Amino acid sequence: MGKNPALFVLFGALLVFGLVLTSGCTQSGEEIPEEELTFTVLPKLPDARAGVPYPPHPFCEPDSARSGATCGGLAGETTNPIGGNPPYFFTVEFGAGFVPTGMALELNGLLRGTPITEGTYTFGVCANDGTTEKCQSTTVIVKPEKEPTPTPTATPTSTPTPTPTPTAILDVTADVKVTSLTCTFTNEDKYGWADIQITSAGTATGPVGSSLTPPYVWPEDAVDCGAWTVTSEYGVERCIRNKGDAETTSWTHTTPVMYIITSAFKTMHVDASIFVDGVAMGYDERKVQCG
Repeated sequence: MGKNPALFVLFGALLVFGLVLTSGCTQSGEEIPEEELTFTVLPKLPDARAGVPYPPHPFCEPDSARSGATCGGLAGETTNPIGGNPPYFFTVEFGAGFVPTGMALELNGLLRGTPITEGTYTFGVCANDGTTEKCQSTTVIVKPEKEPTPTPTATPTSTPTPTPTPTAILDVTADVKVTSLTCTFTNEDKYGWADIQITSAGTATGPVGSSLTPPYVWPEDAVDCGAWTVTSEYGVERCIRNKGDAETTSWTHTTPVMYIITSAFKTMHVDASIFVDGVAMGYDERKVQCG
């Protein structure tokens, strides 16, 4: 009676992509090299309007469908980014601008939120596979909260034209500083998941009416404005200097404890800005290694 052929089964390990397991329990074939990570973005995004929720814009294609989903994970392969070692996560490029106040770029590549201040915002978006990072620049224009009403054309008369009143110049100073930033992991497990908490602090100075926009990471962030007054506008907490408040204040910003995969948070970048009468007067940012 002849011997039955042996069947070799691979448990608890994976073959290198491009190799096969032969009947002699050996690997054969040539290892297929990993494709380089590539990532592209539109140079200009659809316009936004101050005070109006911005339709979530995905930098992951196909998009990750909902807040918290993964780009290039179990949902299937992506066409942008592509290559590298998915899944991918996204961040705003450090030192390359910032998203409109009131908006945030989520880790899954969704740009969402409600912009507060009109203007033109150019910033860098980075796709990261945990090893390699590719960044591209894009721009979004935030239009005024309401379209200005056209002024009717006056009928010419013989009345002399009055002398125009000189436009007042904003002659004030204001500034903001991010003086510290921590990003800590606790209770990390063997699969690379852990509790993460991000805390930042700084100072701000400005005249009565100054509006400080502290860092924004998640909607559940907590902000302490110190000597100034905390207020919420379109779901974003801000610090306002009211009459009687000190000219300078210290502020702190703390995220809730989140359970997340640590490879998506090798570094953390936050920024803060200060406005007077709707005019940006100061900006600062900080970047730190998480761990």
